[in-house]
Amino acid sequence: MEALSQGKQTILLRKYAPARREFLLYPTYEFARHKNYLDTFQAEYRAVAKQAVAAKRAKLTEIKCFASVAQVIRVEKADLPSLRTLSRLYIWTPEHVQRYFAQADEAFVWLLKVELLSTPGIIKDLPRGAITYANLPEPIPTDGRSPVLSDDLLRTVESQVRDGIKVRIEKPPEKEVKETPEMSHNRLRDMIQEIGVRENRIAETEYPIDGYRLDVIWKRIAAGTPSHVFEVQIGGNLELALTKLKHAWDKWNSFPYLVTTDEDAPRAQSLLEGSFHEMGHIARVVDWRDVARLYDLLGEASTLKSKIGL
Repeated sequence: MEALSQGKQTILLRKYAPARREFLLYPTYEFARHKNYLDTFQAEYRAVAKQAVAAKRAKLTEIKCFASVAQVIRVEKADLPSLRTLSRLYIWTPEHVQRYFAQADEAFVWLLKVELLSTPGIIKDLPRGAITYANLPEPIPTDGRSPVLSDDLLRTVESQVRDGIKVRIEKPPEKEVKETPEMSHNRLRDMIQEIGVRENRIAETEYPIDGYRLDVIWKRIAAGTPSHVFEVQIGGNLELALTKLKHAWDKWNSFPYLVTTDEDAPRAQSLLEGSFHEMGHIARVVDWRDVARLYDLLGEASTLKSKIGL
């Protein structure tokens, strides 16, 4: 975030599209928990990262940046290697970015218009690992903001991104969050993984099983077999998803969950009563919106517990 506030970077590289058009930026320091974390930054930006970590106040977070999504640029799987050509636009090393997207099916480049707040807000740290979008415990005034970069410079950055990779422009989300926003497969997969972590499970994505990969698995202990297995199917081959779940059930006696849409749920239930009847009594067909709601509620609960001091 320090790089964004100083204008050294104005893009974010993510595995999912933004759900909101405007938001405050909450600085996180998870990267600093790793040994040799400075090696993940390009040499000229290591001082910025080191200074940001050193300036962190114990148990307090400074909120000083407001961001709006100026453009969203989708990068398809085949074009992910071209993210290296954008290295002058981000502070991470190209190798770090490559590792981050190693198992991804797509990437999204968020072009942000970042503005500094006239008076930064100081809040207690939110819970570790509980932040993708989080409600703050109290409002922070956003009047009197000043842009970090001009609109002309933002357009220049956008041109550099478009020149560097093959892209498809995504329409930014509306200012207000839709009640049932579109959700990507990867975003739902990552939500389920994060829910597992919050529930004190060992949760992994893209877990291998005899030539297949399960979207998400939960374990009770690291050395154990998966207790819960999840496949996210929001369009595509329901039979393949159920085949993977049944294989996990046969092999590990795992609880199988199929996360899908309300349109596909009746067909999935029919398959569980027919071709996959052996696990029909144990498999759960889950509406993706329930997953998203559970994720949000757990995030709100963590925020509230932090506010209370529990």
